[in-house]
Amino acid sequence: MVHKVSVPGRGEAHHMGFTGDRRYLWAGRPDDNKIFVFDLVDPAKPKLVKTIGNLAAKTGFVGPHTFYAMPGRMLVQALSNTKDHGGVTGLVLFNNKGDIVEKYPMPVGDLGGAVGDGYGYDIAINPAKNTMLTSSFTGWNDLRTLALEAAAP
Repeated sequence: MVHKVSVPGRGEAHHMGFTGDRRYLWAGRPDDNKIFVFDLVDPAKPKLVKTIGNLAAKTGFVGPHTFYAMPGRMLVQALSNTKDHGGVTGLVLFNNKGDIVEKYPMPVGDLGGAVGDGYGYDIAINPAKNTMLTSSFTGWNDLRTLALEAAAP
């Protein structure tokens, strides 16, 4: 271990991603929807510079999970929603300062022969093919149940 930085509250900063310029590291805590931004000007001593706590209130999505850097932006895949904590969710586009630029609900219903379930989990982008793939897993309630069952003796 080179250095340790504590974040306020309880729970882990689950997944993370660097900004496009590799200056900042964003990490999400799905349990309380917080996103922590660390300045890596000195990579040996990262510094918490911002906590984003308005994801649920501003978007209706909860459980920040996957972070994908774009020039001047960060795309975040959420795991669930504020309405029922089920699987229907979306993507949120932030600028590098941590302001929400846009939200994109995951598609549901008929998609020209396929059916969207609205679920989201991960993001993969291939700029050379102008393609973005997402995967789906489960909603926040189910994920919490799985975690509790895994921790039980």
